[in-house]
Amino acid sequence: MSTLEVTPSTLRTAAKVLGDAASGINDELEQLSNAADALRLAWEGDAQTAFDRSQTRLRARMEEHRAQLTAIAAQLAKLADNYGTADRNAARGLGGQ
Repeated sequence: MSTLEVTPSTLRTAAKVLGDAASGINDELEQLSNAADALRLAWEGDAQTAFDRSQTRLRARMEEHRAQLTAIAAQLAKLADNYGTADRNAARGLGGQ
């Protein structure tokens, strides 16, 4: 049987991993946008228009994912703070420091 250990530290680590992933999405979107802009200058016609629409949809979806990761990271960080406070209060209630 496996166990799941939840501590403020593990929650903060998870929040950082997700925050870093969200930042990585931003970086990749910027690189994709730059590459698409360069390609767009040398390309015209129906295929270019279809590519633009497709790239716009992809960017919107990826920005949604980035926003979701950012929100989850913020919630995990808040949960870590709340969990730490609750743990300290419980320790005090049991005669700890």
